[in-house]
Amino acid sequence: MELILRGVKTVEHRSRPTRKRERVYLYASTIPADDPAAWAAVGAEPGELDTGRLVGTVEIVHCTGDDGAYRWHLRDPQRLRRPLQPIHKPQPVFFRPF
Repeated sequence: MELILRGVKTVEHRSRPTRKRERVYLYASTIPADDPAAWAAVGAEPGELDTGRLVGTVEIVHCTGDDGAYRWHLRDPQRLRRPLQPIHKPQPVFFRPF
């Protein structure tokens, strides 16, 4: 999520396409990524960033790809001033947080 919020990651790779073309919330997983290179890229360590919260928003502007290799094209990430705790439990891709 942090790479998306910083505008470094502009494409999200997913196994399913999306027809959404709108601003969506960014949910920081409850389990931090086990990827030392990603942590180094953002200059942080596991435990330093919010987890299990809505941390920002981004626009999905396009979807390309096929056969389980889809690319969701993103733009204009915005960090929330204060992370929000969702009321409902997240589902694999989209969920209604409130």
